[in-house]
Amino acid sequence: MRTTRVGRLPIAVTLFLLGTAPVAQAQFIPPATSHTATPNLVYADSPPAGTAKPGDMAKLYDKCLTCDRPIKYGSVCCKKHKGCFQKETIFDWSIGCDPKKKGNGDDNGKADDKNNDGVNDEGDDKKDEPEEDERLKSDRPDFTEASSTIGRGRIQLEGGYTYTGDRSGGVRTVRHSYPEVLLRIGMFADWFELRLGQNVFSESVTTNGVRRRTTGASDLYLGAKFALTKQKGILPETALVIQGTVPSGANAFSANTGTYGFNYLFSWDLNDTFSLAGSFQGNRAVDDTGRDYFLFAQSLSIGYKLAKNLTGYTEWFALYPTFANDTGGGAQHYLDGGLQYFLTKNFAVDVRAGVGLSRSADDFFAGAGFVVRY
Repeated sequence: MRTTRVGRLPIAVTLFLLGTAPVAQAQFIPPATSHTATPNLVYADSPPAGTAKPGDMAKLYDKCLTCDRPIKYGSVCCKKHKGCFQKETIFDWSIGCDPKKKGNGDDNGKADDKNNDGVNDEGDDKKDEPEEDERLKSDRPDFTEASSTIGRGRIQLEGGYTYTGDRSGGVRTVRHSYPEVLLRIGMFADWFELRLGQNVFSESVTTNGVRRRTTGASDLYLGAKFALTKQKGILPETALVIQGTVPSGANAFSANTGTYGFNYLFSWDLNDTFSLAGSFQGNRAVDDTGRDYFLFAQSLSIGYKLAKNLTGYTEWFALYPTFANDTGGGAQHYLDGGLQYFLTKNFAVDVRAGVGLSRSADDFFAGAGFVVRY
């Protein structure tokens, strides 16, 4: 048998060609190049090594700050300016269906993807568009506050004026309340917000033709709101406010001691026009004799959309002083309504008016205000 000797040069050429030949690329595109190499890419199928690690998501978040589209690792979506693995609520309902999820996908929310690019083929053009912020949700003008937080990195300022009039037993009381400032600061997470409030009262009391007028600041309000759950079918959107005051106001309008309490909020979006919301609230308070008592409050509000930028509400709320020596006559029930007009998605103005339904309630109140979000 004759042996054929192969020279070193052909072997070197062969190895060079093999080393420079095109190699099939993996489907995953690293976050550092995904937006430059493929501008239309919206979702990546999976994170590096198949598992999202904190370091990987941190890099992804840095990339999100400069991109126009959300990026998704599996079921986790990193949206612009919102951070990775950021939850909007602390908890999720374990039962019920989400009416906002549409499509013919499977239980994991994966819809038809014929071209296997990680994006639902139906409505690709809409998914390629950057997501816009929703219109602000305010705690005013109704007594029932919003069951959602403003979101991390947001600041919302609310304020207004209220006139209150009452006549009882020959005594006429007129009260002006301003500026009703509530500063809401979203921090740490989308489900948390810090709350600071300050108000000033100017009260005029006329008895047998003699008028006595008092003006001063109320106690400083401090609170924190926690977004608990989002609405899921018949299960409501919920939030909890832990709140209190510090004795910083004028003597006539101060409790002269710290107070504390809670406010549990819930709501449902019934359809595109109507919504339903309510609250249960309990706070420590001090009566005119200096005795502590528990002030329980509850409310129920129906909201409705009147036009593209105009909403309204009708509401009932009540205050129940318990274990107080001087309660002013017992429970106070009110019926009120108002309008809110949105000049932009980040600025709105409102008006409201209400009447007392019980003997101990004030006869009438009316006011106006504004909300601005940064």
